[in-house]
Amino acid sequence: MKLNNLIIITFLIISACSSHEDSNPILAKIDGEPIYLNDFMHKYNAFLQTTGIEDNLLFRAKFLDGDIDREILLEKAASMDVLALPQIQKEVRIIKNQIMLNHFNEKEIFDKIAIQDSDLRAAFQQSKTQIHARHLFSKSIEGANQLKQKLENGESFESLAELVFQDSVLNSNGGDIGYFTFNEMDPNFEVAAFSLKDGEISAPVKTKNGYSIIQVIDRWIEPLITEQDYQLHKEGFVQILKSRKRRNAVTEYTQSIKDNLGLKLTANQLQSILHNLSSIANGNLEKVKDYPEFDVITQISEISEKQRARVNSIEDLSDLLLGIKVRNEILNRVNECDWFSQIEIQNEIQSKTDDALLSHVVELLIHNEDLTENKFQVLMENLRKNKIININNELLKRFVLA
Repeated sequence: MKLNNLIIITFLIISACSSHEDSNPILAKIDGEPIYLNDFMHKYNAFLQTTGIEDNLLFRAKFLDGDIDREILLEKAASMDVLALPQIQKEVRIIKNQIMLNHFNEKEIFDKIAIQDSDLRAAFQQSKTQIHARHLFSKSIEGANQLKQKLENGESFESLAELVFQDSVLNSNGGDIGYFTFNEMDPNFEVAAFSLKDGEISAPVKTKNGYSIIQVIDRWIEPLITEQDYQLHKEGFVQILKSRKRRNAVTEYTQSIKDNLGLKLTANQLQSILHNLSSIANGNLEKVKDYPEFDVITQISEISEKQRARVNSIEDLSDLLLGIKVRNEILNRVNECDWFSQIEIQNEIQSKTDDALLSHVVELLIHNEDLTENKFQVLMENLRKNKIININNELLKRFVLA
């Protein structure tokens, strides 16, 4: 039996590093290299929260063993020069770029979204309001327009709900969804509902899954709303409203960059790239080596297969290549940001890089030595025998999770 995926995952424990001070005790050493308690506690606590496993001494010991095995395998990866493999270098580059883009979106776009006090107060007011509504649903705008027309022609919510809903409750109650308040529904649905008067019926409203025709039946507003209550909960509404603006803010930012970029490729060159897209994605660049934008074309291989599958025309290809250029420009801007050198971000990049190395070194060991589960365990035991491992068992017993 080949090595079980669960066993592999054991050696791919999520890693996160922290800055080390003298007050950070050493939990274990591998050939003198420390595993710091704070690092271990961070990883261990995150793992417990993710899995729901209860903390106990036996599991602490097993988790530490896994962490030690992780470090040993990383050293094995270094001895095998895994990082020099082209596919690993590509994967590491993609990992680093994605982390950089994520932080850029967070720090340079999301954190800078401005929310007006009037919008915060409106959201707070809505949170004190219960809307009672019903709706009809269609996956297409055409279907929604037909439902709207039928309502205007005198057909009832009850009769139409029987046609559009498979859900037995909505099917039988005229699409009545009961009462809801702020941040409990699709944002577009919510905005439309709160803008309606009691009894009023909306035009088709685009939501995440399709289109809704909404009617507000009635509403209840909390009678006592205070400024103190608003100030107490204000920050929570800031985060909600900023999150709702995130996608548009990112789109506007990237569009502003795209508007200043262009592609130095002829229609014939674009057609050639489109025709050879799969081959180019696999690294076959001979036909395009003399094209303008060659550096951009080579990065097609870093685009996911799902994204490439959407490229069916020259227009799609142009959008893809411009998207790569926009990404490159943002990555250039990341390098100029003060926060990029922060230890937390560099540690995140290193952690994800290590995860990729671990995955590949395990695969290489399995492939090269045709390892079964038992043989892999023997291999790990042999690797450990060649190490001087010291564990502070007293510290392992008595540390307290935050």
